[in-house]
Amino acid sequence: MGTNRFTLEPVLSHRKFLEELLQKELAVCGRLLTKRKKKLEILVKKKDELLRELQHKQRESATISETLLYIGFVEQLYEDIKKQKADVFESENQLEKKRVDLTEALKKRKALEKLREKASQTFREEMLKNDLDVLNEVAISRFNMRM
Repeated sequence: MGTNRFTLEPVLSHRKFLEELLQKELAVCGRLLTKRKKKLEILVKKKDELLRELQHKQRESATISETLLYIGFVEQLYEDIKKQKADVFESENQLEKKRVDLTEALKKRKALEKLREKASQTFREEMLKNDLDVLNEVAISRFNMRM
């Protein structure tokens, strides 16, 4: 009698490995996105604080050099915020791509697992049929011996 050996088991193992790798990469992308969003939030808060300080200074008759200094800082923060928004956008795109890749990997693994289950079911049915054939042969032999 044959054994129930799934010939595509190495492929299934490889797909499981790839799926786990993609899950780890997805987690890394998620952490990077969170880090970049937090940095963006900090930059926006700094800009808001600096603008409030600038308004306060202007009300208290700040010098032109102080005002220009604040404006320079604010402009730099606007540039930093713009760059950080681009980084956040890039991270969101990477995260979405990893999600799509992981979904595809899951589909491929599940398809192979269904094939394995189908092969296993076919094997069980063949074994059951063989067992029934043997039992029928034994019954026929016993019947013929009695006659």
